[in-house]
Amino acid sequence: MNTRIDWDSVRAELDATPWEDRDYGEQERLCFLGTVFSLYPSGKYYQPWACSNVDPCPICHGSGNSNPRGNHRQRKRWQARVRHCERVLGKRHLFGAGERCAHTSACRALTKAHVLLHIPTCFHCQGMGSREAYLDSVYQELLEREAEEHNLFITSGEGDPCDVLVGESRDVPKEEECK
Repeated sequence: MNTRIDWDSVRAELDATPWEDRDYGEQERLCFLGTVFSLYPSGKYYQPWACSNVDPCPICHGSGNSNPRGNHRQRKRWQARVRHCERVLGKRHLFGAGERCAHTSACRALTKAHVLLHIPTCFHCQGMGSREAYLDSVYQELLEREAEEHNLFITSGEGDPCDVLVGESRDVPKEEECK
């Protein structure tokens, strides 16, 4: 995946932008990169409470899990077994007992039930439930990594969170502090 950002032109634009004072004796300058809709692979903006614009993963159908073991009835039985074993171990004060606990039948049953309940993460969406959301998160990480290589940071706009801005900050120079 490539961010398609020309960092040399971003640096030239930042150098032409004047420094603005911020809190705590810092200054920063920002440059507009684009919007989420034009930069990110999906071209979508996500909110944690609204997911109607997200297409579910074609492999896991939005669950984030791939190929769960057993049917619903078996998983409920394994979960009940885990609760029972935890109660037994708690009554006998064997949690965290190390070697002594490992040889009890309740501890062995608990370990087996945990293994049976383990459901692997979907390889296509990495457990996010949506392939496009996963690709957007990969793009965001790549964009931030490239910006850090150029001693910059990525942020969003104050008025519009869909705007993607790149910036740099510095401490106020001493000659400006004296003024």
